[in-house]
Amino acid sequence: MRVIVDSSGNYKYYNSAGTQCTSGSTNSTDKQIYNTLNSALGKNETITDNREGTTVTVTSMDINKITSDVMANKLPNFNGVIYFSDQRANQNGGAPEYCWRLKNASSIPGGASTPPNGVATGLTVATDNPVYVWGSFNTGTNAPSDSNSNPDPTQPTGSGYTRQPAAIIADSVTLLSNNWTDGNSSKALSSRSATNTTVNAAIVAGDVPSGTSNGNYSGGAENLSGKHFTYYGSRVEIYHSRLATGAWGKANVYNPATEHFYYDTNFQSNSPPGNLVLASYLQQQRWYLVY
Repeated sequence: MRVIVDSSGNYKYYNSAGTQCTSGSTNSTDKQIYNTLNSALGKNETITDNREGTTVTVTSMDINKITSDVMANKLPNFNGVIYFSDQRANQNGGAPEYCWRLKNASSIPGGASTPPNGVATGLTVATDNPVYVWGSFNTGTNAPSDSNSNPDPTQPTGSGYTRQPAAIIADSVTLLSNNWTDGNSSKALSSRSATNTTVNAAIVAGDVPSGTSNGNYSGGAENLSGKHFTYYGSRVEIYHSRLATGAWGKANVYNPATEHFYYDTNFQSNSPPGNLVLASYLQQQRWYLVY
């Protein structure tokens, strides 16, 4: 499925074959794609991104709505891939203005039960815009690693902890905790207190410049001091961010959590939907003698 916001701000929805889906589509599945996507989107919401130093307009996608309709077999033959692109032109000279956000994404297709026949297990979302992930992602109903009490954190297990193969591919990815509040985004860091958060996904995103001194990882936007951020996945950087290019290490952006980063061994046998394969072309341009 695809969601395109055209240069005039119109939202358009397409099936995997590239056919536009509308409220008047005669094909019942195409009409359901329109209904599902249209109801899952929160359009033209605004937040302050302190790393970028600007207010951004985000389209929020309620992943729980997508998952519910997929598991109810309302979207037969869903291939597990959602592509979205906001094609409105930036007006402020470089900083990103239009972004996407994934919310209510603790459960993805196949997490709670086996999907209907012909439907992929897991989820891949891809965009050429920046992405924010709001809250725990792909954990199921319970994420034991949130509490840092899992006896074997490299192999997370627990009742209700049902991660599935997933990937997020974007210009940049910023992680927001379950405690994030849009109304506090423009306030001081002390007003942006986070909670423990877990993300299970391969993340493919661009890199950004470091600050002039004391650069810190700035993939968050909250006060995470004393909290735990747990990540199971695989982090890939094969390009530079084109839109979210704010440097690391700015003040009032975030305080780091206690971080637990692990490779998700599930990827060895279960890749994210879309047969995710990336290739990077390298060419030798010049040799240097290093003393």
